[in-house]
Amino acid sequence: MEYATLNLHRTIFKSLNLNGYKAKITSVGIISNLKKEFFYIKNFLNETFVRERLNLFHFEFNDELKYAKSLIITAAPQYPITTVFYFGESKITTYVPPTYTYNTDDKIRKILKEILPKDIWLFDVSLPLKLLSVLSGLAKYGRNNIAYVNGMGSFFRLKAFLSNLPIIKPNEYKISMLEDCYNCFACLYLCPTNAISKNRFLVKAEKCLTFLNEKKDDFPDWVNPEWHNSLIGCMRCQLYCPANKKFRHLRDGFIEFDESETKSILTSTPIELLQTVTKQKIINLNLQDDYDLLSRNLSVLVNK
Repeated sequence: MEYATLNLHRTIFKSLNLNGYKAKITSVGIISNLKKEFFYIKNFLNETFVRERLNLFHFEFNDELKYAKSLIITAAPQYPITTVFYFGESKITTYVPPTYTYNTDDKIRKILKEILPKDIWLFDVSLPLKLLSVLSGLAKYGRNNIAYVNGMGSFFRLKAFLSNLPIIKPNEYKISMLEDCYNCFACLYLCPTNAISKNRFLVKAEKCLTFLNEKKDDFPDWVNPEWHNSLIGCMRCQLYCPANKKFRHLRDGFIEFDESETKSILTSTPIELLQTVTKQKIINLNLQDDYDLLSRNLSVLVNK
């Protein structure tokens, strides 16, 4: 039985690696420590950030999942998508950072289902995936509090599945920082909002541009328009991170919006009323669910 399980694990890793993905399989028992670490970390975070971002996670599962044995944590390489907007005499070149494209989730699920016996099930989970990836040994934290995977840098998307797949042995790691970060402070100096500090491992998430431009609220008065660099999210601490040197020039695509399309977005034209080609571009960027944010974010990039 253990030999068969070992071979199945090897097949999973090999199949995912052949498709460019990386993975760890760890005991479901890791959730107990994950929960403990998570609630400890929450004590040091801004109340607004916790309320808006961290109350979405679930550490308890119903009786149907009581036979779960493992968590399969995966990382799919993703790179920024370059977006270009034309407006008057201006050409605004910006990015959609990694992690916003979730089609890799379905690809990984499909690969796993093709490999796994029919009696092995997968269940999507809502857990703090960065923390889980570090505790499982798949990733390490950077000084910017972003997770890094060997061979991918910080350019990837995480996905995890709860499963009744047997494990070989429970593996659990301590929270650790990327070795490259010990004597490097590049992200600290590059962060325009000073969300990263020397004396605190956790970033001041409430000051992070990503947090601010994923909210529907107006930007605080202290945010300088010149700081904005992405259509959504922020790339400052990743693009110029030495640990990302091999990956910073890679892109997952290039999408242009002509002036009429740019005006449609700037004037908050409802997505269902956009021209078909424009709507498809938004879908290709996986921003259809965040479309309501684009008018505000793009207007800052156009006017800065």
